[in-house]
Amino acid sequence: MVSGLDRQEYEKRLATAIRLLGEEAGHRYMQQRLGELRGQITTRMRQAVEARLQGLHSVFPVEVCVEIGPEGVRVQRPRQTRRRLNS
Repeated sequence: MVSGLDRQEYEKRLATAIRLLGEEAGHRYMQQRLGELRGQITTRMRQAVEARLQGLHSVFPVEVCVEIGPEGVRVQRPRQTRRRLNS
C-alpha cells in the first residue's frame, strides 16, 4: 500500500524534524504523521475491499461488516442480537 519512496520520504522528514525541533517535537511530529498515514492506508484498503465486493452477487440480501485493523482486513456478517433474530 505504501511505496518504498513514500517510506523514504517519511524517514527523511522525521530525521529532519528530530534534528531541528528536538526529540519531543520529533515524537509529536511522528505521531501526527503516523496517524495521517494510518488514515490514508485504511481509506485505500476499504476502497479496495468494497471494489472487490461489488462484483459479488447473492440470491438473498447479505450484509457484511468490513473491519480494518493492525492484524489486517476482516470481512464478516454483522453480529445479530436475539431481539433482532426473533423479529
